[in-house]
Amino acid sequence: MRSPRLSQKQTSYSARNGIIPMVAMPNVSANSALHPTDAQREAIAETARDLNRLRNGWLNPPGVSEADLAKRTLTNLYNARPTWLAQAHERLDAAVLTAYGWPAEIDPEELLARLLALNLARAEES
Repeated sequence: MRSPRLSQKQTSYSARNGIIPMVAMPNVSANSALHPTDAQREAIAETARDLNRLRNGWLNPPGVSEADLAKRTLTNLYNARPTWLAQAHERLDAAVLTAYGWPAEIDPEELLARLLALNLARAEES
């Protein structure tokens, strides 16, 4: 496995199901944009709390029978993917992307590569 300090050149990381291409990124651990501010962390936390509140409201509504509660699982919720849930996740994604200075319309493969690089850099920091 390569060092988490990635150079501008393309690298790759071997994953269980194949190779995940790494995007060209500056030295991750030196990039201050990869350390969100307190305000950005709080924005992420608040958005995550709102998502949790919405999910809990769906999972445990007042006045619902035990039989109906048993059908209200996270799996069933995410399989149904109601609009309010998708929008809550979009708000959380936007808060995270903003905090890291990443574009809102980032390519999914690039996003995964950046998250992996960030994870490796954070592991090295600790």
